[in-house]
Amino acid sequence: MIYFLVYSLLGQSGGSRAGADILRSLEGPDWGITVVCLNRIELPRKIEGNLVPEARWLVLPSMHEDGDRRRLHPRALARHLLGGLQDRHRQAMLDRALRMAPPDLVVHNGFPEQGWANTEIFQRSRNRLLLVHSTPEAVDYFHCAGSSLTRAWASHMLRVADSLMFVSEQLRDAWSEVVPLTGKRVFVVPNTCREGEVARVMALDRSRLRRSLGLPDDGFVVCCVGRVEQGKGQDVLIRALPELVHLLPNLHVVFLGMVTEWGRELSHEVERMGLVRQVVFAGSRDDPYSFIRASDMLVHPSRTEGHAMAVLEAMVLRTPILATNVGGIPSSIEHGVSGWLVPPDDADALVEAFRLLAHDSPLRERLVEAAEARYWARFSTVMHRERIHSMIASCLTLKATT
Repeated sequence: MIYFLVYSLLGQSGGSRAGADILRSLEGPDWGITVVCLNRIELPRKIEGNLVPEARWLVLPSMHEDGDRRRLHPRALARHLLGGLQDRHRQAMLDRALRMAPPDLVVHNGFPEQGWANTEIFQRSRNRLLLVHSTPEAVDYFHCAGSSLTRAWASHMLRVADSLMFVSEQLRDAWSEVVPLTGKRVFVVPNTCREGEVARVMALDRSRLRRSLGLPDDGFVVCCVGRVEQGKGQDVLIRALPELVHLLPNLHVVFLGMVTEWGRELSHEVERMGLVRQVVFAGSRDDPYSFIRASDMLVHPSRTEGHAMAVLEAMVLRTPILATNVGGIPSSIEHGVSGWLVPPDDADALVEAFRLLAHDSPLRERLVEAAEARYWARFSTVMHRERIHSMIASCLTLKATT
């Protein structure tokens, strides 16, 4: 029996999407998989048409099956959860489940946060695999934005886990400088893409796709995908906008992702620049592949990155990539061969790279050809499934020998 612990599989964050992909890759072997989720309404019944394994629900009193729930600040939610766990019935339910059918392996998608029921299950289990998507710097940004997660707590959970999976070698190395990883099984499994969705979008006429998304036919469209937050560096692109618009007066920039409080200030900055006609904050969408495919370029100015999913998606969707040389991004694209890399927090370098790419369509075509080939050679769903199966089998072997 494998417990797969999640907070959400429907969110557009990289961790949620990667978790759903990992759950889908677990299909096949005769493993009894039980999804344990805090929030009943955020677990999909199907992932790309495939049924999600049976779920054991641990639902907060403030969350209801009809879809209504109280949205609480993470720290308040943690306190609320602690109160719920004091309820004897819920505690007995958790104790009984762990005692009567103890899992052979508990997999936690992302860092468990203090005070959450999933964290309680993870810490009390005997064979624990932690799936790590976030860099130490990203954890710092999350905490500054109100998350109860801290670098110290994340480090504690790395020590608690018996096995660790990182989505890039760079992410593994970054955490190994914070916490010694000796004595643990350590795996590197890069992210993958929803190839069924890729095929659907690639079959569409690009001009019609643009019109359906409200994008101009005659404009040069740039998309920037990711939560609008400090770690993703959208402010660097905003800072460069006046020069980019001077280079290409028909420039149209779409920011795709949930806009945080920090991000709302960026939209005000765009207004002060007088560029509201060139910039759209589209918010969180369930069709990011369509926007990436319809764009002339993906700009990913992140300050920190485990293994950028948007970059992988642009690779397979044949959209030229201009990104920062941080975290796991260099493991996805090779500078000057399958994409273009610039230093983080360097608006001038971003402008110069954009100038080069925007005015050299043969170069952009060479980059997308190499990027697409690199995706299928290194990051395909078939390879992802093989890596996941090998990792889980190794972790189950660890349980059998202890």
